[in-house]
Amino acid sequence: MLAEHRFERRHDTCAQHPELIGESGQKSAKMTRRQFVHVRRNHSPRTLDEELHQESASDDQRRARCKHPQRDDDESAERATDHRAPAAEPVRRAADNQPADDRADHRQHRRQRDLARGELPLLLEFENEKLDYVEFTTSVATRLVEEDGKLRAGLAQRGIRYHPIPRSYTSFVYFNMEDPVVGGMTREHIALRRAIMFAFDTATLAKTVYGGLAIPANQLIPPGVSGHDPKLPLKSLYNPANAGTLLDRFGYDKRDAHGFRLAADGQPLTITMLTRPDRDMRDTETLWKKNMEAVGIRTAFRELQFQEMSKAAFAGQYQVLQGMSWGGSPLGTGIFRQLYGREPPAMNKARFALAEYDIALEQFMHLPTGPEQLAPARRMSEIALAYAPMVPTVVRLVNGFSQPWLQGCYPSPFWFYWKYYDIDLARRRKGP
Repeated sequence: MLAEHRFERRHDTCAQHPELIGESGQKSAKMTRRQFVHVRRNHSPRTLDEELHQESASDDQRRARCKHPQRDDDESAERATDHRAPAAEPVRRAADNQPADDRADHRQHRRQRDLARGELPLLLEFENEKLDYVEFTTSVATRLVEEDGKLRAGLAQRGIRYHPIPRSYTSFVYFNMEDPVVGGMTREHIALRRAIMFAFDTATLAKTVYGGLAIPANQLIPPGVSGHDPKLPLKSLYNPANAGTLLDRFGYDKRDAHGFRLAADGQPLTITMLTRPDRDMRDTETLWKKNMEAVGIRTAFRELQFQEMSKAAFAGQYQVLQGMSWGGSPLGTGIFRQLYGREPPAMNKARFALAEYDIALEQFMHLPTGPEQLAPARRMSEIALAYAPMVPTVVRLVNGFSQPWLQGCYPSPFWFYWKYYDIDLARRRKGP
């Protein structure tokens, strides 16, 4: 469950672990000033990310290490109010008496708006050097980063460092392998799924829908998770020329009077996507429709509230599905299991079954975590992209920023890096 912890670092800890403490102009053993790390994290690995569960916005409030944070000891409710960190603006929630349908329709829009408002005070505190480290998940981060993804020159000159942290989740488009139009393992059905994969511009999805706070994915496992191939450059699978070639070659070359392609049997072809009625998904629908029509595919959308969408997905009552992400663990096994033939539909939503993939996953699971797993991991990603039952789209980013005096700052997606932090007090007093 979500927990809020405040970790106290005293001088005796510094003496026990001198290798973690950098030079600060004073002897660590004589440090009497207590340093606190204020961390709000979900420490339990999950299989579904924030999008799937629509977690409360409080879980997305920024974790910041403060110059003068508040103290909250376990044994006492007394707090040092003279050294309290400025709190982020609380996220407003829909009123209890508001109709449920109305709340659901604009929950995501209000969530993003309120999160951005909550992050603005943290931005001001960081710019005024009252925070040593801060993270953003909204467009607030773009005020510190250029369009090319690099830290603004003025901030770099001050010694501020930028830490783009990929989340440990991958977003996917799922195809129902039992659907008569997009499912199946015949050549024309595989070609149709691969054409749709190549037609979807995930680089634009990352830049426009997610405001640059995402990176396009071209393998199943996100960076920092076992099974991710670091030698494979991160780039979009988008290739509309390949999409058109596949469609023309495998029986989808005929078109109706409106210019849309017909199925291989000459019947009208419409691809219906199951998704959620929120702002991000509707922006995604707009991009999806544009991309599909560019290669001659007619599209339709079926929007359901999250719970109903989940039920439909698990029951196989969909053709194409978007709006779910998977991950949350340092191990890539959970993501890979989504295509394991022996998994139930709640895990294997695509209902994919291929012996070669199952063998690769079993090999992956029996190998020690590390480089030895890369060979079966690569094979599973290759199979997934070759048959396209489940196509990776983007990996969301958390954007971290640290002051030049913060030492040992190497953030990861799993929130355990706080214990390596230290502050060069002399440099902080001096300023940039």
